[in-house]
Amino acid sequence: MPQPPVPALPPDFQPPSGDGGYGGDLQSYGQPGYGQPNGRGHGYSPIPSTTIPSFPTASYPGGQTSGQPPAPWPSVTTPTHPAVGYPALPSTADGGSPPQRPAVVGLAATLAATASLQWVCALSFCWLVATAGAAQLGTSGLDGGVYHLLNRFNYRMLDGLAWPLYLFPVASFVLSFLLLARRAWARLAYTATGAAALLWSAWWLRDDFVWWFIPAGYIALAVLVLWTADATRWYRWKPASDPAGQPS
Repeated sequence: MPQPPVPALPPDFQPPSGDGGYGGDLQSYGQPGYGQPNGRGHGYSPIPSTTIPSFPTASYPGGQTSGQPPAPWPSVTTPTHPAVGYPALPSTADGGSPPQRPAVVGLAATLAATASLQWVCALSFCWLVATAGAAQLGTSGLDGGVYHLLNRFNYRMLDGLAWPLYLFPVASFVLSFLLLARRAWARLAYTATGAAALLWSAWWLRDDFVWWFIPAGYIALAVLVLWTADATRWYRWKPASDPAGQPS
């Protein structure tokens, strides 16, 4: 691969001196022009001398300058405000505030709300399937057996069975939220609804009484936990200023 040509040096070129420094005359700062190695001089004008301007001295509080340590800043007085006072809550011992709600009250409300909502949803779905299936199936053969079963369920719901099957869970669902409001009448109404549901379900399932024990155990548990000592104390609590027993 060919190498690029080396540029030729001018005829008047002189190599630097042996010490590697500049070989011409030394020139002091601010003097007239200096000579070049080829003997020709250029008349440079001397660099004019400049003076450093003086800046004002910064002052600090107390009249001191920057040459001295600064004085401390004057202290700022924080304005004082009158203290805001909040009335202290009366203690439970003197009848001022109700005791903490027992966990069994929340348990009873959860059991009632969960079971009631699931029962209403499942019953509505089954009734809808029975109505739609009876309208689509035939009346003979295997389809006829399923048709008569679904049609019987539909007619029994329309004859009045739907009223207790919907009213008891809906009433329990509403009362479950009122239990948390610490109303004594809500606990009584909740207990009465559970007892009525047990009695009616026992009469309805009198031919197949075995099926009654499962819902009866669930309803009995949800009702009996409201009559424990802690729950009774919480519902019977009355503030000193309210003889009716309602929270003020």
